[in-house]
Amino acid sequence: MSEMRPLWGVLMVAVLVMVGSTLFALFEGLDLFNSFYWTITVLTTVGFGDIVPRTMEGKLLYIGLVLSGIAIYGYVASSLVSMLSEERMRKLLSQYFPGSSGAKGLSNHVIMLGWSRFSQSAYRELEVNGFRVLVVVPDRELAGNLAKEGIRVLEGEIDSEHTLREAGIERCKAVMVMEPNTEKSLVAILRARKLAPKTPIIVLSERSELYDVYREAGASWVFDAYEVAGRIMAGWVFESLASEVLADMAEAERDLDLVETSSQTEETVGELEKRGFTSKIILVERGKRRFYTPSADFQLRKGDRIVMVGLKSHLKNDLNLLREEEK
Repeated sequence: MSEMRPLWGVLMVAVLVMVGSTLFALFEGLDLFNSFYWTITVLTTVGFGDIVPRTMEGKLLYIGLVLSGIAIYGYVASSLVSMLSEERMRKLLSQYFPGSSGAKGLSNHVIMLGWSRFSQSAYRELEVNGFRVLVVVPDRELAGNLAKEGIRVLEGEIDSEHTLREAGIERCKAVMVMEPNTEKSLVAILRARKLAPKTPIIVLSERSELYDVYREAGASWVFDAYEVAGRIMAGWVFESLASEVLADMAEAERDLDLVETSSQTEETVGELEKRGFTSKIILVERGKRRFYTPSADFQLRKGDRIVMVGLKSHLKNDLNLLREEEK
């Protein structure tokens, strides 16, 4: 909205010039050119004195235009100063903190709304997996600190339509809402869904009673970090090794990694294994059907969505085998 303020000022000046020129010509009997000339000198408070009002109406109009001119020029000047200051701040952030350049040049990126301990873990995991992430925070100091760490950041209100557009929501891969404030999260979800109807919106919630509310607002998936963390912690009591493996798979930086991909081959699982496939396929989704832990004679089809677990050092080769066209 701030970028529109000077435009409104210019529009008000144009209206005053037209009204003043017309009324001066009517009240003082001047031609339109001299009325226009006089209006301009009055609004700019120059007042050469070569033309003076002689009627009561002309004098009242003169006073009104002088006061209006002072107010409008002050308004326009303050708006321009404000805009220049904001632009200068953006340029300084961009110059000294490379991560602060916003969504410029980004596409197929992930927009993260809000910053917390959860955001840090999610950001690190996305970066390790090769995704570009743009973090949106309302606090200028926090934005500066994140930019110093090399994190691409945009300063703005997360529930603002202008901020979401500036973040490139129309061309992003997904939106992650990490804001603890319920009201802001709901408005952000509603506006994000309006601007990007098909984009996945993942929401972090600390309150289970809000799941349905977030879903109705447009969230694709609501994640309860406390419930997941609580189950893993409880698992350590009676299945410590299983809990350790589960935590290991959740991080791409560790030995084991859980990945999702799509199949471009129509071989069986056994045929893939003969060609060097070492990961374990735990789920194949085909349309609305799901096949868990498929056997060696299970026939894959092109377009199948596959979830598999494997050693990080072997995953690249296994993914390539799944994405290769059948020879």
